[in-house]
Amino acid sequence: MSGLDENLINRFSSHRSQPSDQHQLCKAQHCFYCIESIYNCLRSDGSNPSESFKPSKVVLDHLRDLIGQHQYPLFVTWNVIRSDGSHRLRGCIGNFSPSSLIDGLKEYAIISALRDHRFKPITISELQKLSCTVSLLHTFEDCDSITDWSVGIHGIYIHLPERLERNDSNNRSQPSTIQTNNSNSTTTKTDDDSQNPDVVSKEVRNCPRSWSISKGKKHYLSATYLPEVAAEQGWTKLEAIDSAICKAGWQGAITDEVRNAVVVERYQSSKWENSFKDWKDWRESAGFPLQ
Repeated sequence: MSGLDENLINRFSSHRSQPSDQHQLCKAQHCFYCIESIYNCLRSDGSNPSESFKPSKVVLDHLRDLIGQHQYPLFVTWNVIRSDGSHRLRGCIGNFSPSSLIDGLKEYAIISALRDHRFKPITISELQKLSCTVSLLHTFEDCDSITDWSVGIHGIYIHLPERLERNDSNNRSQPSTIQTNNSNSTTTKTDDDSQNPDVVSKEVRNCPRSWSISKGKKHYLSATYLPEVAAEQGWTKLEAIDSAICKAGWQGAITDEVRNAVVVERYQSSKWENSFKDWKDWRESAGFPLQ
């Protein structure tokens, strides 16, 4: 038995982090914890009463120790790994409010697998074909314009009035000054702006600003794309913004007036991916093979 230790799990922390991810917050233990959580959920759902299944407390406790008490906004993504190695989305849901990773990863591993309305719930027979990607979000900043972000580096979080009024495109809506966690915001120049002396320093936050869902009779639509999406789709910044406007639920034509009413926050993520096979091999190497 190899036993459970951090060196062993690092063997499965292969090349899957983003080259641009200098923070390296996300590791294999985050993905393995998500896979362990959905596997336990599907095995213990009572669909097969003749099967007695108990989650491994030792494995779960070890993963929790590695994850620690950190808090981040997060997304969990499930993909089908095709025979040629390409990916097909199978579920993706997350939360912009910083949450304990131990609680948040488990919750959104299950929600994204079973309750993404775009897909049928994942079944236990599918797991062997899947990979899990965890994205821990950080460095939230207000954009000065709808294109004030970098493809492949920033995710975007857009907000748009559900119905445009005459002055909306001239007087862009502003987020609430109330922040989810004021103590964790700083003002700094970001890496991509540091060489430009004319750039105004941006406030960096650990989560998005608090947006009022409605202001009087005005309601807002919101949508997000993670940092990798625009690059994977081959979109320009404007194409990504237009797609996000549609994703948010905008029903009309997308005109310059509509775009001018959009407020954009940008953010970065630390991303990691591991497959079901990685998790299964890790468990076996640690002396806890699947039964």
